[in-house]
Amino acid sequence: MSVRIENIQVLCLQDPQADYVRFEGSYQNVLVIVHGDNGLYGIGESDSPPAVIKALIDAPAYNHLSCGLAGLLKGEYLDDPVRLWHKMFKHTSWHGRHGVAIHAISALDIALWDLYARSEGKPLLKYFGPQQHRRLPAYATVYPMKEQPESFKIQIGEFLSQGFRRIKICVEPWWHDFDLACSNLEELRAFIGPDIELMLDVALEFQHYAQLEPFVDLLEALDIKWLEAPFPLDNPGTTNV
Repeated sequence: MSVRIENIQVLCLQDPQADYVRFEGSYQNVLVIVHGDNGLYGIGESDSPPAVIKALIDAPAYNHLSCGLAGLLKGEYLDDPVRLWHKMFKHTSWHGRHGVAIHAISALDIALWDLYARSEGKPLLKYFGPQQHRRLPAYATVYPMKEQPESFKIQIGEFLSQGFRRIKICVEPWWHDFDLACSNLEELRAFIGPDIELMLDVALEFQHYAQLEPFVDLLEALDIKWLEAPFPLDNPGTTNV
């Protein structure tokens, strides 16, 4: 393949009707568009802070181990997206390796693979396949979930009326009130009935398993299918601090 990377755009998006929310980041998003000299483009995205992602991509080089990502990629041949991932990873080791730097690399990696597949005229599953599913179940995310039952029943009832059979809710920031959290979860299950699948986003509220443990029996009794983000991303839940 003789396609070269010609330009990289970074678009910072914001829902104008959304206010700041304590945990949720999907009201903002960043799109990364990698343009090839063949007239095609690839698109990637991240829901990390858009302004930070843009700065990491557009920044000039600080030294050979701390480089802006666009500068590393412009002019490169798109012969192997894996090679370009390693190039980005190597030349951001001064400021990267964790957190938002990896998110920026990931957004570009998605865009590079998209452009690569488009340029080859093949679907991405040709490189990551074989195809596993023709259909995937969808679920509605309710965040932030209202604290009072009469309010969250209206909130969740709207999704049920649209036909959703799977609901993911987030009860933060009221995990600290054990009785309230348990009462609301029980009220929610009674409201939606036994046939609606229920998932729970803990939103990184706990530092160690002992904080989550009091809820475990209730979560099992309520048939919670899975938990999302119970602990900080760099803590598997074993730290007793």
